[in-house]
Amino acid sequence: MTSPAQGETASTNSDVSPAAPRSGPSVPLAKLRQELRGDLDNIVLMALRKEPQHRYASVEQFATDIQRHLDNLPVIATKGTARYRASKFIRRHKTGVLAALSLAVALVAGLAATLYEARIARFQELRAERRFNDVRKLAHSMMFEIHDSIRDLPGSTAARKLLVDRALQYLDSLSTESVNDPSLLRELAFAYERVGDVQGYFYNSNLGDTAGAMKSYQKALAIRETLARNNPNDPSIQSELAASLGKVADALYSIGDKSGSTEKNRQVLAIRQALVAADPSSENARWYLASAQVALGDSLVDISDWTAAAQEYKEGLSVYEQLSAEHAATMRYHRMVAITRNKLGFVSEHDGDLKSAARQYHQGLQIFQQLFASDPTNTLLQRNLALAYLNTGDVGVATGDPHGILDLLEAARLADAISAKDPSNRRIDRDISMIYAHLGDAEKKKGKTSLALQYYSRGVEAALRRAASDPENVDAAESLADRYQSLGGLYAIMAADHKTPASRRHQLWQQARSDFQKALSFWLDPNRARQTTAPPGMIEDLQRSLRQADAALAAAR
Repeated sequence: MTSPAQGETASTNSDVSPAAPRSGPSVPLAKLRQELRGDLDNIVLMALRKEPQHRYASVEQFATDIQRHLDNLPVIATKGTARYRASKFIRRHKTGVLAALSLAVALVAGLAATLYEARIARFQELRAERRFNDVRKLAHSMMFEIHDSIRDLPGSTAARKLLVDRALQYLDSLSTESVNDPSLLRELAFAYERVGDVQGYFYNSNLGDTAGAMKSYQKALAIRETLARNNPNDPSIQSELAASLGKVADALYSIGDKSGSTEKNRQVLAIRQALVAADPSSENARWYLASAQVALGDSLVDISDWTAAAQEYKEGLSVYEQLSAEHAATMRYHRMVAITRNKLGFVSEHDGDLKSAARQYHQGLQIFQQLFASDPTNTLLQRNLALAYLNTGDVGVATGDPHGILDLLEAARLADAISAKDPSNRRIDRDISMIYAHLGDAEKKKGKTSLALQYYSRGVEAALRRAASDPENVDAAESLADRYQSLGGLYAIMAADHKTPASRRHQLWQQARSDFQKALSFWLDPNRARQTTAPPGMIEDLQRSLRQADAALAAAR
């Protein structure tokens, strides 16, 4: 028999309801109370209502409500709120709801992770884009702002090449990332063009790398042809295409392809004419049209079509003079007026009209004197002034003007000063070689053979530097051949002079023969024959001079 103390202890420490069967599983009292609250409370209360209208209408209705409770369905006794109906649904479909919740949590977590990764990726993309634009901006600044600020300074050729080479490396590395970016492609074309200018642009200071310049210009041209096909109505892109064609034309001239150069310049002129027709009031369009006319004039001179060349020069000069009158403060217009007048003077000189040539030359000289006086550190203007003095000097010597030789000496002084400040400038070597050749001609004409020999020798030295640094440049090789012929001719005159000691004559004839042979070898070189043609009678004159030297040497034995 259990003692009262033991029974009290058991009852007090147990969570089993006295109403629960002692033989079944135990149910926690708290859980049981939870289950009895809610629907069961409401069912009991509704069954015990005093008001008949508020009680169950029948025993069947009462039983049905209890069964609905057991089936986790909404009961009549409980007010059917949305929350209540949802709780019943969850109890009936606990497993499915839990699975759905788990899936929803996974989806939300996945979406959050994806959004986070996307945010990180966008951040990286923006950072890469900023880097891309920073490098692009740096390359652009090096090519255009820094390069242009030193372009006309003495001694800047090597520094310019370094700048544009580095800028081009940057843009090359970026080009693979944006092959379909038109603005970047345009920058690349400008970069290739700038590199070509420093390598071997015919009209400016350069490094004498004609082959490299041609490659760079062709790269720029290929890009611009593609852009022009895709944008046929964009005047700026069409203008850039014309610029590339012009640079290739100059490079073709340098390698001896004069007909190819002329054809390219005709294409340039056609584009420029179309652009002016589309916008007749455009200052730039008119400027470039005049430049195209003058460039074509140069090509026509190269193929000896002097009449057509003069016409192109006159049309270009007319436009330049209009622009210089409209924009008196713009240096480039006045400069091109002076250059074109010199070109017209050259045509007049060729035609034998020395009076007209002298007038054109002196008008050009006066303009260059004024321009250079206002900007004395500008090597481009200094070179233009040197060549202007060369022209006035030539016509002065031809007409017997004593100032002619002084103008030639001033041309030599200016050109030598450029070379001294910028020894890597191969373009000025062409000018120096030509100026000293003309000085030699002038002194030879006066019978001053010793002084003429000094000048001819200086001309050969400059031509040798240029030809050695740029083996692909046919113009350089042709100029060297001309210098050798002139020098050989002077040696022959000195050797034939009865005042020359007999012991000296043999040496002079040997030197004359050597120089004649060097000049003839250029014109007979089969590789050169495909690139350039000797002037009429040139080869025959050299062969005759060689026979004269051989005869003199044989007689001296």
